[in-house]
Amino acid sequence: MKVKKGDLVSLHKIHKNSLRHGPAWRRLTVLEREAWYQSNTAKGVTCDGETKLPPTDVWLDIVPNRVYLVVRARIRAPCGYGYRSGCFELVDTLTGIQFFIERTFLENVT
Repeated sequence: MKVKKGDLVSLHKIHKNSLRHGPAWRRLTVLEREAWYQSNTAKGVTCDGETKLPPTDVWLDIVPNRVYLVVRARIRAPCGYGYRSGCFELVDTLTGIQFFIERTFLENVT
């Protein structure tokens, strides 16, 4: 599948049981991260005695029949505290939310 910036793509059918999270993710905003620091979840330490690290991503369930616009076609997307290769950066044409997804989940819209 050849996809470039500006192309329209849609989601393949995905078996929910095969995914731990939704197939797509986006980075937390500054306001969401600040809210986490203010919550009770951030207080205290882990079972190892380490301070808790804030979450970096929000996992999304995206709509299969919706069309998405490709912002960046071949990227190494930030995921958690590392990176994931073989991804797209997309924008939802209805909501305007930008997110990342692996290339294997998408197909070109013709």
